[in-house]
Amino acid sequence: MTATFDELREEILSLCADLDARTDGRNVPHTAERLRQAAARLTDGKLVVIFCGEFKRGKSTLLNALLDQRIPLFPVAPTPKTRLITSVAYGETEQYFAKVTGPDGATERKPITREDIETYVGEPDHAGSADRTDTVMVEILLPDRRLGSGLVLMDTPGVGGIHPVHSKITEHVLPTADAIVFVASVTEPLREAELDFLYAAGTLMRASDTRDGLLVALNMIDTRTDYADLLTETRRRVAERTGRTLAQTPVLPVSGLHKMHYLDTGDKAFLEESGIPELEAALWKQLADRRIRVLLGGTLAAVEETANAILKPLRAEEASLRDRTGRRLAELEEETTASHARLVRLREESAQWRTDIREQLTELGREMTPRAARIFDEIWQRGETELLAQEWYLTRPARLEQQLNSEFALAMSGVDEWGGRRATAIQQECAARCGLKLSTTALRHTAAVSIVSLPSFQTLKAKTRKIRHDVPETRKTIGGGYVSRTGGKPNLLQRGAMAIAKELGKGAERVTAKMVGVSYMPETTITSGDGSYYTTGKEGISPAKLSKRRAELLEVLREARPRQHRTTVAEQIEDFAEAITAEMDSLIAQELETLDNTLPLLEQARTRTETEARSRLSELAAEQQPFVAVLQAVERLSEEVEELPGTDS
Repeated sequence: MTATFDELREEILSLCADLDARTDGRNVPHTAERLRQAAARLTDGKLVVIFCGEFKRGKSTLLNALLDQRIPLFPVAPTPKTRLITSVAYGETEQYFAKVTGPDGATERKPITREDIETYVGEPDHAGSADRTDTVMVEILLPDRRLGSGLVLMDTPGVGGIHPVHSKITEHVLPTADAIVFVASVTEPLREAELDFLYAAGTLMRASDTRDGLLVALNMIDTRTDYADLLTETRRRVAERTGRTLAQTPVLPVSGLHKMHYLDTGDKAFLEESGIPELEAALWKQLADRRIRVLLGGTLAAVEETANAILKPLRAEEASLRDRTGRRLAELEEETTASHARLVRLREESAQWRTDIREQLTELGREMTPRAARIFDEIWQRGETELLAQEWYLTRPARLEQQLNSEFALAMSGVDEWGGRRATAIQQECAARCGLKLSTTALRHTAAVSIVSLPSFQTLKAKTRKIRHDVPETRKTIGGGYVSRTGGKPNLLQRGAMAIAKELGKGAERVTAKMVGVSYMPETTITSGDGSYYTTGKEGISPAKLSKRRAELLEVLREARPRQHRTTVAEQIEDFAEAITAEMDSLIAQELETLDNTLPLLEQARTRTETEARSRLSELAAEQQPFVAVLQAVERLSEEVEELPGTDS
């Protein structure tokens, strides 16, 4: 049976702890520290999944369903309810916190209750939330074993919609995501704001030269049975906007409500119809492909590195003791001394590898700059054509500024991810040339990017006018005959008696009417509707005004095309250089540490008698055995990491 990510993670961390304990007393402080750092990266490593989408698409219900929260943890409402990022991670006990910005600008983490969540994350016009505008994020800790591996789920405000700040908040966290779940709905086709968001996410993928990381959940399938055509159309439009093929664009039909019904009733039919198990499987495949191999594989490499660093001196001593001719001992001493001298040279500031790294990274910068420029030009072109064709952006140019800056930031993040992979390859090649073995690493630097700063424009508002509604005059004639004293029509007996009395004269009519219970109602004319009323209506913005605004914005955008990406790329290259240099220096220090432990053991081997040598060989076999077992475990675990479901070989 294939092990899960959680099981492998726990076994690798246990292996790290055991190996760390065995480094005590071995004079390997640098090696031990590198192992602890690798274990800490795995312990603290997060698998961040961000849920995005327009409001009223059921994001919060879907998250409640995924986390088996029968009583909603995430606020659910028919109006835009979420104004903040809400994160859920593992905790030994259920806890809730609000990150609040104080008067001095500092952020503090204050405990809140479950009942408080809605008042913190809700819009200020919702009851109780008007005084929560200083809150920047809500954090939830749950004792859910599925989160124990470092999985973090984030609920975000709706993209687009009636609160533009929502998009800014959501897009700010996108570059940190290991996977994005975009929630659409079968209740209506994708809106323009949703398509703009998907374009921005596609920009991130195009810039990083990746095609994974985005899943689309078509929610609320419980409301329709005939959604096949909409599913096909949604998939087509998502592929078009993100620049992927249909085969690279999974759109999964789901129902958060069906999963909630399953939680209430235990009826597995609801679970099967919800599509949630398929969504979870697809999500873990994305995480496996994008992140898990780096998290687990990097730590395993550090474990192997540590075990070999401890074994190397012991194996050298064993080899020298087994060869009593002294030739092997002389060879080992010569090799160790030469390696030590080589490493000392590598450690010097004038070492050639330092120059090589700078030159290769400079060349990488030359590749990254036109890549960034190409993506930026696409965004400028889209802004000047597609976005300026939409009244949504023309009426409020601040929306245009926010949308373009979001796309630029994501583009730069994608370029950085692409450059990070190239820089990592440069680092690996440099280490190999220097005779050093480098653990799996992933270089990354994300700079803040703000490209567009539009001048203040007045909001274009549709004019209102009063509309008069005239009410036509109507006339109605009533009466002119006998009615029952109860107010209704006379019955057959009453009508017959009055017909006979009418033939006998007025006096007879009056007497008969009294006797049979009817009375005479004279003819009356009623007139109604003589007047009018007014309502307020909106007129569309005139084409002339929209055309003028479009021309003004087009001029501003064409003047605003800076080359800020050049500065940002330079900053990234500098960060890559610092990170590679620090890692190389650390590797060199570790190797020197190993050699410094080897030379004294070789010297002792030279002076041992044959009897002492046999005794020491027995000790060495026992001393090496735990570290050999560690290497065997690393080999087995590496194979299991490769076999994780969803991990491409």
